Amino acid sequence: MPRRLRLDSLATRRALSDPEVQHFDLAGFELACGHALPAGATLAYKVHGPPVGASKGVILHPTSFDAVHDELEYSIGEGQTLDTSAYTVVVPNLLGNGVSYSPSRMRHAERLAGYPPLLSIG
Repeated sequence: MPRRLRLDSLATRRALSDPEVQHFDLAGFELACGHALPAGATLAYKVHGPPVGASKGVILHPTSFDAVHDELEYSIGEGQTLDTSAYTVVVPNLLGNGVSYSPSRMRHAERLAGYPPLLSIG
């Protein structure tokens, strides 16, 4: 029997198991090219520190393409560079990194159909 190809990484599986990760629904979000993101498309993010509105402000600290949110936590916390005693820190996982909407999280039928089309951000 052939082995099933895994499209996700160990880091992705670890990040997806984080119970504090939240998902913002992007279904129907229209891209500049005119295509809309399908049902099930989400932006995964994690919030550190006090609730929004209960701090001095919000720091948005997005992941890079090859990173997931928990790999940035070394600089987040009380007394750290991104000090959660004063600020709310929101870490969104970049689209395509395997935690947010990504080819590895698409249904098999979507991948076979060639969705999503090639996109450019500009």
